[in-house]
Amino acid sequence: MDLDRFELKDLLGEGSTGRVVRGYDRLTGREVALKFVREPSGADAGLFLREFRLLACLTHPNLVKVHELWVQGGMPVIVMEFLDGPTLERLPKPLEEARVRSLGAQLASALGELHDASIVHADVKPSNIHVLSGDRAVLVDLGFAVMASSELPPIGLSPLYAPPE
Repeated sequence: MDLDRFELKDLLGEGSTGRVVRGYDRLTGREVALKFVREPSGADAGLFLREFRLLACLTHPNLVKVHELWVQGGMPVIVMEFLDGPTLERLPKPLEEARVRSLGAQLASALGELHDASIVHADVKPSNIHVLSGDRAVLVDLGFAVMASSELPPIGLSPLYAPPE
């Protein structure tokens, strides 16, 4: 992977396993989000590879789209759709009932798509839901996702945002 292909812009967010940076793909001419693993070796890299594989086999309007996975110097980088909208966590509150119903239905549809593929997201929370123009809800971050037939990973559940699974 040649990162020179991308013009790196601002940091979009950081999590326990990596960081997401907004970028411009000079080859395709589109804005993208690049997800970099924090520790290139070990469990974090494995989570990235699994996240890419899970998302790459799905196409749903309410799930973030992945474009490519590249590995450079042992460090995986996921190139995905740039979501130009706030997270549900950052939307001004309170939300109108009709908007809540619409966003909720979209998220239920995304989770249904995952479950139809036997995938458990395992980290559904307001900061992992982006709301784009036109009130399109998009679920992101499948870093903790697992196949339903396997054992759930050890994750730190908060009393406010325990996964529905």
